[in-house]
Amino acid sequence: MPRFSNLSSDRIMACRVFDGEIRKIQALYGPDHADWDKFQIIIKYLEERIESMEDKGHYAESNHTVLHKG
Repeated sequence: MPRFSNLSSDRIMACRVFDGEIRKIQALYGPDHADWDKFQIIIKYLEERIESMEDKGHYAESNHTVLHKG
């Protein structure tokens, strides 16, 4: 589950969508599915995007200066 404490509202929404897609894929398709290896690639990509947003933290609109990073 993503950590939302240091993210802007746009990043929070994106992380929620990505996390929801991961959960949906895991619920609908399991390791027994013929294309599970392809789904794992998608899941890994979405997890990396979430991590990237968490690492960037919350940026100022004007000059992209880090305001707060946990």
